[in-house]
Amino acid sequence: MIERNSGLYMRVDRFKKVESRISQKNRSMTLLSRARIMFMSKRFNIGLFFMLLAAVNFKMCMPDVQAGCIPCMTGETAEVQGVITKVDVKSYGAKSYNGYYIHYTYTVEGKTYSGMAVDSGRGLGYLENHTVVVDYSVKNHACSCARNMECLAQSALFTVITGAVLFFIGLLWILSGIMGISRAAAVLQYGDVVQGTVSGIAEEKKSNPFNLGGVGSFRSKITQYRVTCSFSTAEGKKKTCTLNAKNKDVIQSGDNLTVIYDPDIPENVLVIEALPKSVNTSPELPV
Repeated sequence: MIERNSGLYMRVDRFKKVESRISQKNRSMTLLSRARIMFMSKRFNIGLFFMLLAAVNFKMCMPDVQAGCIPCMTGETAEVQGVITKVDVKSYGAKSYNGYYIHYTYTVEGKTYSGMAVDSGRGLGYLENHTVVVDYSVKNHACSCARNMECLAQSALFTVITGAVLFFIGLLWILSGIMGISRAAAVLQYGDVVQGTVSGIAEEKKSNPFNLGGVGSFRSKITQYRVTCSFSTAEGKKKTCTLNAKNKDVIQSGDNLTVIYDPDIPENVLVIEALPKSVNTSPELPV
């Protein structure tokens, strides 16, 4: 007997939409149990990954963003002599090549302002206490850029755009995944339960997406097993569904599986043994 969460899994991203619901609800699910299905959606997890990239982008770069300076440096500017007060070194891994956060001050109309720029190269620490030409905004004197250096006020706009694009891409993936999750939840709530049989197992090799350094024939492969399950609906129609096994010892041809399908659209199928144990319904799903 195959137990739930024993190395079988399946995706829910390609479930079809039910245009009109005829069948009656057989089970209920809590909101928490619905949420646990999200890990079965590849699209949802891709969306979370992009959201994480967006968060890391903002987390790492927000200190570089000067509040209110993104649009103001596009207007009229004036120049003034400034002084570099501090140089922070940010190593990129190469001993002789670093990034430098250059802090400077400048005075306009008797008031002193501070700013920060970025530069890269070798041994720029000597710049501390040296003078620098500062271009500042006529409208907002606190907005400035150090000449011949990367201006944080300008690069901040690129930072914000990059984070926004990553966030938007992640949001689209998550919304797409939520549709699959809701349709999978509908299968569990409205579905009919029948017995299925493993009718085929095929070995598949895929590139390891986490092995970023591997190329060509040296790129590592992930071996998984695509399992075909055959079953018959209550009306006697023959159907098949596919799921995956992490290794060949998990399941064998001829093994029995518990299948739950949506009577209004039998193409939407879940195998109960491939569900996480944390996904529950009331009354409970048969095994």
